[in-house]
Amino acid sequence: MNINNTYCTTDPETRKKILDHFKINPASLKRDVDIIKEWIKQNPHFPQGTQDDDFIEKLLLKNKFSVTATKDRIEKYYTLKAIQADDMAKIRSALPKETAPMIIPLPKLTDKLERIIIMKANKNMNFMDSEAVQKSFKLSLVVSEYGLRCDFSVSHRIIQDFEGFDPEQFRQYAISLATFPKPYAGAYFARVAGVEYINVPPMVENFFKGMRNFVTDKIFRRVVHKNYESLHKNINKAYLPPEYGGELKTPLSELIDAWNKEVETNLEVLEKLVVEEVAREHLRVGKARFDDIFGVDGTFKQLEID
Repeated sequence: MNINNTYCTTDPETRKKILDHFKINPASLKRDVDIIKEWIKQNPHFPQGTQDDDFIEKLLLKNKFSVTATKDRIEKYYTLKAIQADDMAKIRSALPKETAPMIIPLPKLTDKLERIIIMKANKNMNFMDSEAVQKSFKLSLVVSEYGLRCDFSVSHRIIQDFEGFDPEQFRQYAISLATFPKPYAGAYFARVAGVEYINVPPMVENFFKGMRNFVTDKIFRRVVHKNYESLHKNINKAYLPPEYGGELKTPLSELIDAWNKEVETNLEVLEKLVVEEVAREHLRVGKARFDDIFGVDGTFKQLEID
């Protein structure tokens, strides 16, 4: 099952910069890829023969090229997806334009080799529609699968744009995040350099002010932005669309169209990867170490903040 990636592409020069960032040379990368491939062969509960070198390279990248950490992530990726695969197979994913918040990765990496991901409201989405929420859940998995297999970046920089959120929408948004299926939260992973909040309405800003008891003023100032000038201190405007005071020539609406087309083109393959590329427990040698897979007391680490 191959993804036709035309959106988050990586040219050879950028790829070399990323490998240099982690002080990785081609010989050591090839060695580590071979180690992972051999380890997969030794674990028959994993799907066999579906992990090409490019996919394993991206898994290594997302784990800072630690072979041990990559093995742990692969175990979680296949095992935790299997827990709810049957239920998720019954749900047809929405497309990015059909969800709120919309999740829009930008195709160009920043000078820090970060992938910008914009999350913003969609006025056409009803948070109270349970079927629509289920489709949004499925899309988030589809997007995660795409990122795992296509995104070659040092880390993610998330922009959460609250423009258009009314109090009820924010409440439903918070509920939807809280009820996200936990096994999938452990199966997919992202290294996040920072989360930038923009266009924050008063009722949401009051929520963030309550966080001052838990974070330093420096952190608070860095993530909650009063204006685009503040945002540009963390993200160079050369990499932002004009809607955020940026210098990109492509407006956000066209980026959304391009991203929607990319997902639509690959939707069938991505959905199959979500629900079919899972662990087969009847083939596992020995018992699953679910304490290790699920974390201490069943907790999950959903994001790793660098």
